[in-house]
Amino acid sequence: KLSKQSYSVAHKMLISFSVEVKERLPPLLAALDKELILPMSRLIMNRMLGKQTFAEYAAFMKQNTELSGDNCKFLVKAIQEVFYESTKANLSEKDFLDSLQLISITEPGRDLYTIYEENHLQIRDSLTQGISMTSYYDLRWRVEVQTARKVLLQEAVPKITLVLTLGKKGRVKNLDNKGVARLGDVTDLKDHILQMDPKTLVRITRTLEAALSEAMSPYCKRIKKHIK
Repeated sequence: KLSKQSYSVAHKMLISFSVEVKERLPPLLAALDKELILPMSRLIMNRMLGKQTFAEYAAFMKQNTELSGDNCKFLVKAIQEVFYESTKANLSEKDFLDSLQLISITEPGRDLYTIYEENHLQIRDSLTQGISMTSYYDLRWRVEVQTARKVLLQEAVPKITLVLTLGKKGRVKNLDNKGVARLGDVTDLKDHILQMDPKTLVRITRTLEAALSEAMSPYCKRIKKHIK
């Protein structure tokens, strides 16, 4: 997968492309007939959305261009990344075109934006459906303490048992322990049983609290904004 980063400049969101895209994509687009950019981009978009196959794209490229098979495959890979990353960052028309101008793509950029603008909502839906997030549903706990012993050779350490219930995102009606229906926000529920001593529980709690604090930092908020 081509690596990329997003950065903000004077309230503008621009995409920084990988070295491979910077070096290979501009000359490949420049070598194509201007009239081919729009239908080619539409074929690539339809392939992303599952509406057409790579074979249909390959047949179009073979009939209308003299590009090698490797270059045709790279065009698919690079343009898909342009569409995906632009959708994640929710780029405006100006930011989309400015991002491409940074790597010397000007006129073809307008055709790419036309396809992006027509389909970015569908891309966003496909990205959302492709993410399977594990979610918290319930937590039950029990403390076991030995209250009496004939011979006290060592200190009695309490045992804490946690039953953590996790699942997948969704809006369904679930049943509680008493069989009463209630609305939940997760499906495919699964119990995870954890048993530990109090010191371990304190250490885990502090680690999770530190992770939660980091997740609320400005840096993590910027990252989450781009993947929603």
